Amino acid sequence: MTKPQRIRSVEALPHHRLRVGWRDGSTDVIDMTGVIEGNPLFAALRDEAAFAKVRPVAYGSGIEWVAGPDYSVDSLTFLAESQRRMTGADFRRWKQRMHLSLKEVADLFGMATSTMKTYLVPERELPVAFQIACLAMQRDRDVFLARFRPRRAGRPRGQA
Repeated sequence: MTKPQRIRSVEALPHHRLRVGWRDGSTDVIDMTGVIEGNPLFAALRDEAAFAKVRPVAYGSGIEWVAGPDYSVDSLTFLAESQRRMTGADFRRWKQRMHLSLKEVADLFGMATSTMKTYLVPERELPVAFQIACLAMQRDRDVFLARFRPRRAGRPRGQA
């Protein structure tokens, strides 16, 4: 079992971004624009000066702003993971974790196998919608299983 992530430091950056230092030594820059614009509870943070007044709370289990709202470490971790870029190398690891062949991935996304091959180029950044779909299927197995159809060698039964 992995230890839950904790926040070591948080710094407000321009354009409603946060630099979050995690206790494991890693850092992420997290764009909070969607949260601020999409959730009325965070409307006060549209003002950059109010947004800048942020600090970690409760031994790194979240952050809070002087303007009032707070945000949990789990929600910040989720945003950070969702905003990380996915490269071809990451896609290869995702495909292996999901135990999928390239043809199964192509079927899953309704794309050509040749397109999937181009997505495996290690340094290539993949389209955002594709990244979101991969992350959703990894996080929620039911989302994956709803669309997964395994490939089997040979012809289906009853066909000549």
